[in-house]
Amino acid sequence: MPRSKLTPATGTFTDREKDYLVGKVPKGMDPSAVLQTGQESCERVATAADASPQLAREAIRDGEIPDAKDAITYLCPKYSDLLH
Repeated sequence: MPRSKLTPATGTFTDREKDYLVGKVPKGMDPSAVLQTGQESCERVATAADASPQLAREAIRDGEIPDAKDAITYLCPKYSDLLH
């Protein structure tokens, strides 16, 4: 779905949310559902980072947190240090 067509049923998306969604929303799917998945990934990253930054890095690297790299890049950049 192109960026120009990314609109939620109610409200608006931020530029960062749209950046995250570009190329991730299949035709006919609600972009809010895709965004929710990214937000849940951010929550999992936050929980893991609070417990152990090293374990959080490993979980991200090993793919244990779905789409964590993109979620961190666009939705929760305060955890970007975990990507290195």
